[in-house]
Amino acid sequence: MSEIITPEQPVELKPAENKPKFSWKRVGKVIVGILLLLAVILGLWVLVTAAPVKAEWDSVVLDERNQYMPCEQLPFYRQGMTAISNHQDMLDKVRAAGASSVTLVEVKCMTDSNFFFIKGDLIIDYKNRQARSAIEKLLGNDFFGIPYIGLQK
Repeated sequence: MSEIITPEQPVELKPAENKPKFSWKRVGKVIVGILLLLAVILGLWVLVTAAPVKAEWDSVVLDERNQYMPCEQLPFYRQGMTAISNHQDMLDKVRAAGASSVTLVEVKCMTDSNFFFIKGDLIIDYKNRQARSAIEKLLGNDFFGIPYIGLQK
């Protein structure tokens, strides 16, 4: 049973036994933990958004080829048309290697002054990895200065 305290009896106040004590060491550990977590998240974001990582993912997982070039670095559309018309023999070899289609697409690159340039991007469609390997063996990294994207269809 509980004891009844009368006004004549002195009351003893005892500190709570389970009360956690403030510690700068504990605060420091929490801050370091949060900073490490943020560093890991930032590192993963940089890794996933980096062009070489995306290109490798495309190659290994999706069996596609992408150059991830900024719009400004692409050649002008007219240069692409000239390269295609001057090298029809190489286009025939690419089609013979397994390309189902070879298309030069227009890419509009905007400038700061709301003016745009028309750049060209070459897209080569193929059916399987063997066709892709044969096409890459023929072309290397570009089609006579025109970077290309390889898509498995």
